[in-house]
Amino acid sequence: MWPTQILTEALGLAMTGCLFIGSGRAQRAAFALLGAMWLLMGVGYHLTFFAEINPAANLFGALFILQAVLFAIEGAWRGRISMRLEGGFRAWLAGALIAYALIIYPLIGLLGAQPYPETPLFGVAPCPTVIFTLGLLILADHPQRWMLATIPLVWSLIGGSAAVLLEVPQDFGLAAAGMFLVIAMLSGRRCRQDHPGS
Repeated sequence: MWPTQILTEALGLAMTGCLFIGSGRAQRAAFALLGAMWLLMGVGYHLTFFAEINPAANLFGALFILQAVLFAIEGAWRGRISMRLEGGFRAWLAGALIAYALIIYPLIGLLGAQPYPETPLFGVAPCPTVIFTLGLLILADHPQRWMLATIPLVWSLIGGSAAVLLEVPQDFGLAAAGMFLVIAMLSGRRCRQDHPGS
């Protein structure tokens, strides 16, 4: 995959800037890139490589391609996904998960049992990319946010269980990210019910 990993890491940093400090047009571009990465993983990772090991990868590939389409349509084309850039715990949590996906996740692999080039990296491997996605969905605003979150949450369960079975310690962060997003979405829904005019 060299040098794709370097490019996707750089794009991850650029996407973070576009999502958090960029204009609406910059956010649309960021969701277009994120959708392209989900498409790359669906076709290049699941259907091309992982399917040779696990037949279920064909289903995973289809789900990742569907998620790519959702980001392309809802985020890039229609611009229906916006980032709620309020401060507080949600912002810190989202930032921590994104930093974990881009920086801490590969460092754990490099310093542990998965040295380069075996280290899964953002943009070309599912788990760090899903952690990044779960982090930004904590702050994303969309009329059907659960629709955007379902496939990443499903993968957080699959990857989180594999963390135990395959002894991939950095993937424990994947399960935690999924749990954090569910809590954030449920708490946000309760706040809207308590304050319907806000």
